[in-house]
Amino acid sequence: MLNLIEAVRSNPSINRLEIGDFLFAEFTCGIADKKAALWAHRDYLVHVLTGKKTWHTTDGVFAANPGESLFFKKGAAIVEQHLEMDFCLLMFFIPDDLVRARAQAHCRSIVLGETPRAAAVSGTHGDSDR
Repeated sequence: MLNLIEAVRSNPSINRLEIGDFLFAEFTCGIADKKAALWAHRDYLVHVLTGKKTWHTTDGVFAANPGESLFFKKGAAIVEQHLEMDFCLLMFFIPDDLVRARAQAHCRSIVLGETPRAAAVSGTHGDSDR
Protein backbone atom coordinates (compact mmCIF):
# COMPACT_ATOMS: atom_id res chain seq x y z
CA MET A 1 0.00 0.00 0.00
CA LEU A 2 1.39 3.37 -1.05
CA ASN A 3 1.93 6.06 1.60
CA LEU A 4 0.50 8.98 -0.38
CA ILE A 5 2.18 11.78 1.54
CA GLU A 6 5.63 10.19 1.43
CA ALA A 7 5.16 9.41 -2.27
CA VAL A 8 4.40 13.08 -2.96
CA ARG A 9 7.36 14.24 -0.87
CA SER A 10 9.84 11.85 -2.47
CA ASN A 11 8.83 12.15 -6.14
CA PRO A 12 10.94 14.84 -7.86
CA SER A 13 8.48 15.10 -10.77
CA ILE A 14 5.66 16.36 -8.51
CA ASN A 15 5.49 20.12 -8.03
CA ARG A 16 4.98 20.72 -4.32
CA LEU A 17 5.12 23.36 -1.63
CA GLU A 18 5.56 22.59 2.07
CA ILE A 19 4.91 25.22 4.71
CA GLY A 20 5.20 23.76 8.19
CA ASP A 21 2.75 20.86 8.32
CA PHE A 22 0.92 21.96 5.17
CA LEU A 23 1.70 20.14 1.94
CA PHE A 24 0.37 21.34 -1.41
CA ALA A 25 1.06 19.43 -4.64
CA GLU A 26 0.31 19.44 -8.35
CA PHE A 27 0.16 15.86 -9.50
CA THR A 28 0.13 14.53 -13.04
CA CYS A 29 -0.78 10.86 -13.11
CA GLY A 30 2.38 8.84 -12.79
CA ILE A 31 0.82 5.50 -11.87
CA ALA A 32 0.56 3.06 -14.76
CA ASP A 33 -1.59 0.50 -12.91
CA LYS A 34 -5.36 0.52 -13.39
CA LYS A 35 -5.88 0.51 -9.59
CA ALA A 36 -3.59 1.52 -6.75
CA ALA A 37 -4.00 1.05 -2.99
CA LEU A 38 -2.95 4.08 -0.96
CA TRP A 39 -3.27 5.58 2.49
CA ALA A 40 -2.67 9.00 4.00
CA HIS A 41 -2.12 9.90 7.64
CA ARG A 42 -3.68 13.34 7.06
CA ASP A 43 -6.98 14.54 5.65
CA TYR A 44 -6.64 15.80 2.09
CA LEU A 45 -8.50 17.75 -0.54
CA VAL A 46 -8.11 17.10 -4.26
CA HIS A 47 -9.16 19.33 -7.13
CA VAL A 48 -9.15 17.76 -10.61
CA LEU A 49 -7.78 19.91 -13.41
CA THR A 50 -7.84 17.37 -16.28
CA GLY A 51 -8.90 13.76 -16.71
CA LYS A 52 -10.88 11.57 -14.34
CA LYS A 53 -10.10 9.48 -11.26
CA THR A 54 -12.23 7.37 -8.92
CA TRP A 55 -11.60 6.75 -5.21
CA HIS A 56 -13.05 3.65 -3.51
CA THR A 57 -13.28 4.09 0.27
CA THR A 58 -15.08 2.29 3.08
CA ASP A 59 -17.88 4.85 2.72
CA GLY A 60 -18.44 4.62 -1.01
CA VAL A 61 -17.14 5.39 -4.46
CA PHE A 62 -16.23 8.98 -5.35
CA ALA A 63 -15.45 9.97 -8.95
CA ALA A 64 -14.02 13.34 -9.89
CA ASN A 65 -13.94 15.07 -13.27
CA PRO A 66 -12.31 18.36 -14.31
CA GLY A 67 -13.42 21.25 -12.10
CA GLU A 68 -14.58 19.00 -9.27
CA SER A 69 -13.12 18.68 -5.77
CA LEU A 70 -13.18 15.89 -3.20
CA PHE A 71 -12.31 15.90 0.50
CA PHE A 72 -11.00 12.71 2.12
CA LYS A 73 -10.44 11.90 5.75
CA LYS A 74 -7.13 10.26 6.53
CA GLY A 75 -7.10 6.56 5.86
CA ALA A 76 -6.96 4.03 3.04
CA ALA A 77 -8.47 4.08 -0.44
CA ILE A 78 -8.25 2.26 -3.73
CA VAL A 79 -7.72 4.74 -6.54
CA GLU A 80 -8.93 3.77 -9.99
CA GLN A 81 -7.06 5.30 -12.90
CA HIS A 82 -8.88 6.28 -16.09
CA LEU A 83 -5.95 6.10 -18.46
CA GLU A 84 -7.79 7.14 -21.63
CA MET A 85 -6.86 10.81 -21.01
CA ASP A 86 -4.12 12.78 -19.25
CA PHE A 87 -4.80 13.38 -15.58
CA CYS A 88 -3.74 16.31 -13.40
CA LEU A 89 -4.92 17.37 -9.95
CA LEU A 90 -4.05 19.67 -7.08
CA MET A 91 -3.71 18.06 -3.64
CA PHE A 92 -3.87 19.81 -0.29
CA PHE A 93 -2.88 17.81 2.80
CA ILE A 94 -4.43 19.30 5.92
CA PRO A 95 -2.79 19.01 9.37
CA ASP A 96 -4.95 17.53 12.16
CA ASP A 97 -4.27 20.57 14.37
CA LEU A 98 -5.94 22.87 11.84
CA VAL A 99 -9.00 20.64 11.51
CA ARG A 100 -9.29 20.29 15.29
CA ALA A 101 -8.94 24.05 15.91
CA ARG A 102 -11.51 24.95 13.23
CA ALA A 103 -13.97 22.31 14.49
CA GLN A 104 -13.63 23.51 18.08
CA ALA A 105 -14.13 27.14 17.07
CA HIS A 106 -17.17 26.20 14.98
CA CYS A 107 -18.70 24.07 17.76
CA ARG A 108 -18.39 26.94 20.24
CA SER A 109 -20.24 29.25 17.84
CA ILE A 110 -23.35 27.10 17.35
CA VAL A 111 -26.19 26.08 19.61
CA LEU A 112 -26.98 22.39 19.51
CA GLY A 113 -30.64 21.67 18.94
CA GLU A 114 -32.57 18.57 18.04
CA THR A 115 -31.52 18.62 14.41
CA PRO A 116 -30.10 15.21 13.45
CA ARG A 117 -26.45 15.21 12.44
CA ALA A 118 -25.12 13.56 9.33
CA ALA A 119 -22.85 10.57 9.85
CA ALA A 120 -19.14 11.13 9.29
CA VAL A 121 -17.88 9.71 6.00
CA SER A 122 -14.41 9.26 4.56
CA GLY A 123 -15.04 11.29 1.40
CA THR A 124 -17.11 14.27 0.35
CA HIS A 125 -17.74 15.44 -3.19
CA GLY A 126 -17.78 19.12 -4.10
CA ASP A 127 -18.11 21.06 -7.33
CA SER A 128 -16.27 24.37 -7.49
CA ASP A 129 -18.55 25.69 -10.25
CA ARG A 130 -21.60 25.83 -7.99
